[in-house]
Amino acid sequence: MKTNKIVHNKCKIIKYSIVFILNNSLKLTN
Repeated sequence: MKTNKIVHNKCKIIKYSIVFILNNSLKLTN
């Protein structure tokens, strides 16, 4: 259960960082 939570947090962090990078690249192109 504990390790599962860690994996879930990692996925969340990766997802947020991808969204963050996408938003930044969109700002740069505009």
